[in-house]
Amino acid sequence: MLFSFRGRVTRTECFIGVLAWLAVLAFGVIVAAAAMSFGHPLAGWIYVAIALLGMVSLQALMTQRAHDIGRGYWSALLNPFSLLRRGTSDPNAYGAVPPQRRVWWLLGALVLLAVPAYAAAALTFDRLAAPHCAPYVVASAASQTEAERRWKEAVISTHGADYLDGITLGRRNVCRDAVCTVSARACRRP
Repeated sequence: MLFSFRGRVTRTECFIGVLAWLAVLAFGVIVAAAAMSFGHPLAGWIYVAIALLGMVSLQALMTQRAHDIGRGYWSALLNPFSLLRRGTSDPNAYGAVPPQRRVWWLLGALVLLAVPAYAAAALTFDRLAAPHCAPYVVASAASQTEAERRWKEAVISTHGADYLDGITLGRRNVCRDAVCTVSARACRRP
């Protein structure tokens, strides 16, 4: 369904597919930018390949959506709002009516793919960043702002100012009984 230019998809299937690809592309650009900032330029090229794959899939979804309303791709491209119309209820020149339950299979497959992908990206990101990060630094104060300031001072005095230029890993901000504590690993750019 995601890569075929034949057949038909319902509005819901098209909407779920478009949202899934937009989420993949948005999440991918964040992961690729972070990986590139840690000196892994290949991550950018991998993202470009995934983005091109996503564009092909989006074109396939739009083509199938146009087929569902009885139009060809170019006709729908000239009038993209026509893709919001209800599809024909009978078989047309592009195929049979899409089955009703297929949308749940698509949604389930996307969820089953998204959860491990998110976990893998999170674990990979920590592994990419860890060699460039200092051990945890903890600072406490009466207010959140003061605790943040003290944390930054502790990072500078312990590891140097270049560790404040990167990201932080494992940040925890906790305020209890009028004492705020900040703990995090400061990372430097490679």
